[in-house]
Amino acid sequence: MPRKSQYSRALFEGVVIVGSILLAFGVDAWWDGIQERASERDYLSRIATDLAEMRQDIVARTDHYAMIADHGRAVMPILAGERPIPLDTLGFLSSALNASRMIEPVVARSAYDDLISTGNLRLIRDVELRNALSEFYGEIAYRLSPFDYELDKIPYREAVRGIIPADVQIAARTYGCLSAEPLACPGAEHMAGLGQVAHELVGEPGLERKLNLALQALLIRPGNTMRLEGSVAAGFGLVLENIDALLGRIEYGGPQ
Repeated sequence: MPRKSQYSRALFEGVVIVGSILLAFGVDAWWDGIQERASERDYLSRIATDLAEMRQDIVARTDHYAMIADHGRAVMPILAGERPIPLDTLGFLSSALNASRMIEPVVARSAYDDLISTGNLRLIRDVELRNALSEFYGEIAYRLSPFDYELDKIPYREAVRGIIPADVQIAARTYGCLSAEPLACPGAEHMAGLGQVAHELVGEPGLERKLNLALQALLIRPGNTMRLEGSVAAGFGLVLENIDALLGRIEYGGPQ
């Protein structure tokens, strides 16, 4: 075989080999890209589910906090000695208990934490969405709980529950007093010793101040101080706005 033909054949084979390698790399890159896009869609779907769950819980919690605040405001003048202890003593004690309830909203973040722990945050191609998620989850704890209501060594929750005996607390739940109107427990049977507990509660030094501090924390979180005037621009309202913006961005999809 002529030398020129040998060179041509070798060159052709070399081009074929290089082309095959490049094609293989290209196919791998194409397949990796498909897998990454699939992973991105999965993560975004999971994050959207977490955000929707968080939003639903915050909305429910806002109404719950408003109810608790109503009980606290009803109890405050009695603790201050401005009003007498009501005849419905169990209703009064139940409202005092209700005002001590502080259930934190659920921060659903498993999908985002998975992104961070696996180093897969880069899969989110939308840079603005990526930065918004980092900012949101970095600040969410403070946004939901911006007020330290445990400035007392013994805050209101611990103080009031340390005074009201367990059997009274159980009775308040049994008779549905915690879901009744403030200072009311209709249909409850008479219990001995309720008057003594109520007087001990009213006579506890500093309890009115502790309740006032607890109510501040309660109202600041959902923005109820403003909500009473028809606005939810602060507290939980701001968190809901951020969640809606994130959900809108995820639904839009960002760069394709």
